[in-house]
Amino acid sequence: LDPEGPLLFMFPTMPFGPLECVIFDCDGTLVDTEVLAHEALQDILQALELWSPSAQACVQQALGKDFGTLLKDLEEACGPLPQAFPALLDAEYQRRAHTQLKAIDGVYETLQSWPFERLPKVCVASNGDQPWVLQALRLTGLNAFFPPERVFTYEQVSRPKPAADLFLYAAQRMGVSPSRCWVVEDSLIGIEAAQSAQMPVLAFLGAGHQNSQRCQQIRARRPNAFLSRFQEILALVHQGLEWSAPETPSREGATASASHGASGLGNFSPPLPGPAR
Repeated sequence: LDPEGPLLFMFPTMPFGPLECVIFDCDGTLVDTEVLAHEALQDILQALELWSPSAQACVQQALGKDFGTLLKDLEEACGPLPQAFPALLDAEYQRRAHTQLKAIDGVYETLQSWPFERLPKVCVASNGDQPWVLQALRLTGLNAFFPPERVFTYEQVSRPKPAADLFLYAAQRMGVSPSRCWVVEDSLIGIEAAQSAQMPVLAFLGAGHQNSQRCQQIRARRPNAFLSRFQEILALVHQGLEWSAPETPSREGATASASHGASGLGNFSPPLPGPAR
């Protein structure tokens, strides 16, 4: 399942209009957090003598889940967790993140080459806790492209992914019709959420946590495109912009833009930083 190049709208299952916004997942899509998070989770469970085959299966299935859902799954697998468990996990993750966290290969180069003059609206929609997501973007320097007002997390909606709520909320905040948004996701949960929101979704398979079984599961979800390298999104974005007709925006898109114009989100033009050190 590793195509030589991106396959755009391989499965044309989603209606779509002119491209006006790209919504990125964070963990495993922009920032290489998944392996660190899984290692931290395993270490804490082992230290608490809660590691077991069922706990291991739970950790392996944690990709894309919000923290509340993960805790519920862990309690089903391991029994009641200590009250201090969230704090212990946070401390272990923080220790690793400050020394090991990095952006996914190709993310910096892609964002530095992004056609912001034609497609200024980009944002993040993540099932991660907002403090964690903002910290991950800051530690990797990606906050230069995604300031806090363009970072949306599950705490801001009633239902996290795989429900459509978070992506629909992000589109609303960006002042764009959902049909004019593309989503970039690495998890089954995120792909399901994008499809529920009726947004074309590009499945990113290039991160280190992906494996052949997960790639096959993602293929079964029939995303609109596969990306084996993050940089491949640029070709797709330019193609999507060619389909766009900004001189005749839809009434829906124009209404949404007008209703949210005061936020200033559509006028953001980020600097072009070097990679964080």
